Amino acid sequence: MTLSETEQYLVKRVGEAVIWRGRYPTPIFYEKTGPFTQAGSDIRRIKTVLRKLRIHVGAKVSYRNPAGAR
Repeated sequence: MTLSETEQYLVKRVGEAVIWRGRYPTPIFYEKTGPFTQAGSDIRRIKTVLRKLRIHVGAKVSYRNPAGAR
């Protein structure tokens, strides 16, 4: 699956959030300390990446565009 640079950065930031930001207010290792940015409309960008991923993995059509998704 090909992602733009913006999408790659978004996936990296979401990955960091999944690993530790949801549980700890700060990194558990000082080497990981750094600013956490939110760029523009991340929700919209996340939905776009998820739609691309669903198509890439061959998800059922009903999962590709869930009701209410834009």
